Amino acid sequence: MANDLNYLARRMGHYAKQVERNAPLAVRLVATSIAPVLVYATPVDTSRARVNWQAAIASVPSGVLFPYPDKPPSPDYGGATATSQIIGTAKLYAGGSYIAIANNTPYIQKLNQGSSAQAPAAFVQQAVMVGIRSLHGFRVLRDGN
Repeated sequence: MANDLNYLARRMGHYAKQVERNAPLAVRLVATSIAPVLVYATPVDTSRARVNWQAAIASVPSGVLFPYPDKPPSPDYGGATATSQIIGTAKLYAGGSYIAIANNTPYIQKLNQGSSAQAPAAFVQQAVMVGIRSLHGFRVLRDGN
């Protein structure tokens, strides 16, 4: 009986280490999967909405980049900059908290509700679904990376 309990304790310790090591990988995978889909689904007029997707660890990003009348140099700049910032932040995630992705432009909700013909309504939710699907086959209880 004691040997069975010792074995169980060792296995539980092993599982705990796997979860501790692999759960942050799942969070990083979701964030890096969402980033390009979310950013490039954002409609472009001045590119302000696209460039303002930001990520932070354990806090919600605040502020607006390129506030009016300043604007990014090009729509591609906005997409590349925002995607790279989110992915760069995700790569730093080590667990124990969360990654927040936010857009603080005052009109992002209207864009997500379908106010632009360039993007469907709920493009944010669609990007989140891509992130969720990226976990298909991912196992937190597994050995190795």
